Parts: sequence; C-alpha cells; structure tokens
Amino acid sequence: WATQMGPYLASVDLAGQRVEDRVTTLLRAQEAWRLCALPLRLDEGHLVVATTLAKLPDAAAYFHARSDLFVEFVIGEQVQIEQAIMQSYPKLAKASTQSVAG
Repeated sequence: WATQMGPYLASVDLAGQRVEDRVTTLLRAQEAWRLCALPLRLDEGHLVVATTLAKLPDAAAYFHARSDLFVEFVIGEQVQIEQAIMQSYPKLAKASTQSVAG
C-alpha cells in the first residue's frame, strides 16, 4: 500500500516543524537514520512520522511490526529529514562529528 498511497500523503516542510522529544524515544537513532524517518509528534492518539517517498515502504513495515500506535506518515525532503534526525538525536550527531574529525 505504501507505494500506491505515497503520492497522496501530505508533504511536510521540516524547517517549520517542532519535534516532540517524547516521541523520538519510539525510534532508535540508528533506525531513524536507516529508514530516513523521524517521529514528529503524537496527534490525537496517533503518531506522525516524516519519511521520504523512497523510504516509505520500509518505514511503514517497521512501524507496523513494532508499534501499536496508528501511524500517519508525512513526506519530507531527505536533506531536511536527515538534518532533523541529527538535531533530534544529539548523541548521533556528536558521534558523527567525532568520526569526521577523528
């Protein structure tokens, strides 16, 4: 369904989005990076997750298998999602900076 529904999902500009700290605990940093997906917020009992159109099938399968929450996917630009992942998972950003510098 993800491939068929992807073009009909809402798009998101992450530059104007606030990421709730409490929802980032629902996805480990390594998985966020692998899936290019970022939980944004809980909205009326469902989890809103940003991902790319290309990664939507993987992200949908991941959350379907591991979460009891209803997940609403929104489609974002890969660069913005990657930047938001680095900001939302500070330990990941620090490790990445150290590996580049070291």
